[in-house]
Amino acid sequence: MSINQPVVLVVDDDRIILRILKKILESNGYIVHCAETCDEGARKLDEIKPHFLISDWELPDGTGIDLIRWARNIKTPHYLYVMMLTGHSGHESTAEAFDAGADDFVSKPIENVELLARLRSGLRVLDLESRLSDLANKDPLTDLNTRRIFNEIVQKEYRRSRRYVSPLSCVMFDIDFFKKINDTHGHPAGDAVLKEVARTLKEMVRESDISCRYGGEEFCVFLANTNHEQAVAWAERIRVAISEIRVQADSETIQITSSFGVAQMLAEMEDESELIDLADQCLLRAKNSGRNCVINFNQLRESFATGEGEHTQLFLSAVASDSMTTIFGPLTSDSNIEDITEFFLQFRISSAPVVDENGSLVGIVSEKDLMSNVVKKNAHQIPIHEIMRTNVVTYDISTPLIEIWEFLNRVTIRSVIIVKDNKPVGFIGRSSILRWFSNSLWKQGFRSEELSVAMQSNLQHTASSIATEAEKLKEELLQKGQEISLGTYIGRTSRMQELTNDLLSASSRINQQSMAIELSEDTQ
Repeated sequence: MSINQPVVLVVDDDRIILRILKKILESNGYIVHCAETCDEGARKLDEIKPHFLISDWELPDGTGIDLIRWARNIKTPHYLYVMMLTGHSGHESTAEAFDAGADDFVSKPIENVELLARLRSGLRVLDLESRLSDLANKDPLTDLNTRRIFNEIVQKEYRRSRRYVSPLSCVMFDIDFFKKINDTHGHPAGDAVLKEVARTLKEMVRESDISCRYGGEEFCVFLANTNHEQAVAWAERIRVAISEIRVQADSETIQITSSFGVAQMLAEMEDESELIDLADQCLLRAKNSGRNCVINFNQLRESFATGEGEHTQLFLSAVASDSMTTIFGPLTSDSNIEDITEFFLQFRISSAPVVDENGSLVGIVSEKDLMSNVVKKNAHQIPIHEIMRTNVVTYDISTPLIEIWEFLNRVTIRSVIIVKDNKPVGFIGRSSILRWFSNSLWKQGFRSEELSVAMQSNLQHTASSIATEAEKLKEELLQKGQEISLGTYIGRTSRMQELTNDLLSASSRINQQSMAIELSEDTQ
């Protein structure tokens, strides 16, 4: 498949040469981007994904060889044809460039005819590579990406979205009752349906979006720079478009419907697989809700707490505040990277909520966010609002704990932020709920004497842990005095606070359970 508008990235610190090359190439149908340093060239390679890289040998912050080696170690959606622009001569220089990954040379001073001829030669290579790539990476029936190549591309897109703090959404959908179509009309009719759905999908995605045939009749799409609301609107449009498809099978006309699950990348996610999993959970809910509909993440959350089943009794009247770990120091939105780094080092935490001047939650920032930004120039001046992630899963402090348990039990997300009047007051993860259960054995139907033994052991263990933490803190204060680090002090006291909260929570529950047992015994 020929490339209609080849994209070229020219990297040279001589602005006159950049202007000359830009004029020559654009007048011959090429789309041209320019950079003056290795760092800028690497960034633009990642952003624009050109077909050609023309790089000078000598650059202010490195060499063209450095840039080529970097380019050959990144994953790209197509082959990158590399040409060295140089006045260097000699076999050693030529060998070094080819070993680094160069495909061709263009000598200075530049001859227009020679440059364009070499680019046309490169286009033939790119065209052949494109056809071979399609054979290896495209599903032969639908001409969409195979799942293997899809996973490779979305991994990179996920990292890019994290790095530049841009929204990313995933849409999973499948064809309703596809097996019935195959059983009733035969597999050739089923194949025709898949082709029509794929054709409709390709017409409705942008060049920056990533789509594939994920399973038999299941499709997956990553929408770049797209938030939750925009992804839901896009899913609804393609749902309607698919419902208008008509496939002729002998004397019958097959009408198609489809079900969709939509999710946006969340602050709590570790990688792209968690985003796919969440969209798949939404798709499952759509299929269980009558099909031919779009279910998004917010609707999924609302549907988790069923209040039915044997596990319901285990939670009694527990709410989020019973299980949460208290947040003792949210960051403010006017902090910078230097402030955040010092905060994490002092408090020994890996992530923290960010609040505005009124104390309301506006985002979350983690050590991973810092790691990808501390190497930037003037990193200490980057404000937190440029790196924080705003799409945070929150629950109100009065939310029934069973609702949060249902959510964390079904999805790969590990924790949620607990808020009161939109102000962060704590967080709950799987470990929080497990700890709460370990301190709540009375909920499992123990008789009073069993309750007494179990709870006495649990409370003794908790009290002993508090005493141990207090003794360690006392020793460190005696040994170091005012020189004790703030991180050590906060870490010890925060741990004691968590354990004390467990004791206080247990005391109220024990009282309720004891009263219930006494009432039951009195009525017998």
